[in-house]
Amino acid sequence: MSDPSPAFDTGNNLCALGISPHIITGFLRDWLTNRFSDANNIEAEQLRGMLWKAAPPTGILIESITRWKPETTEKRPAIIIKRGQWTSQRLVLNDLAGSGDVYLGSKFYGRLMTGTHTLFCISNNGAQSELLAGELIKDLNMYGLVIANVLNLVKFEVVELGALFQIEESKESYSVPVTVSYTGQEVWEVAEQGPILKRISLSSYMP
Repeated sequence: MSDPSPAFDTGNNLCALGISPHIITGFLRDWLTNRFSDANNIEAEQLRGMLWKAAPPTGILIESITRWKPETTEKRPAIIIKRGQWTSQRLVLNDLAGSGDVYLGSKFYGRLMTGTHTLFCISNNGAQSELLAGELIKDLNMYGLVIANVLNLVKFEVVELGALFQIEESKESYSVPVTVSYTGQEVWEVAEQGPILKRISLSSYMP
């Protein structure tokens, strides 16, 4: 398989904006379109004719679920990307990660964010859906550490291969879900914009 080393900007986006669902979705789409745009990146010989192209017609559709229109899939296979649940985990007391600028009185805070994305491998042939899911698992497991490094994540891994199912909206379409899990650190800085309140005077008022 070829070396997947295009210059992804997502790592810089994460440094500037922090980890977020739509950035992970965008990266996964970029990664998959890159992988499926070259037959040398595809291990299964039966899938090498399904190349992704930016302009139609494309051999395989790769899109987020928010932009996917089922009617555009037609007879083509597709990989549809859907975000799953995210959880937040405290690392230290009060999330305090360190002091910032002593003159501004700023402080750094941080938490761990863990999330999932599911990639639905869709085809009008159940066997092809299974083959496509197997291709994704091998690729994402093989380059999991590369992806984690690009995205500045603590980890990135495939955690589940779901069962084949028939899509209700289309009697002739089948899907196999592949779920990936990842963990990243969210860090932010808080600076006081005014002097800290030194004293509060309390008094009672009797009408």
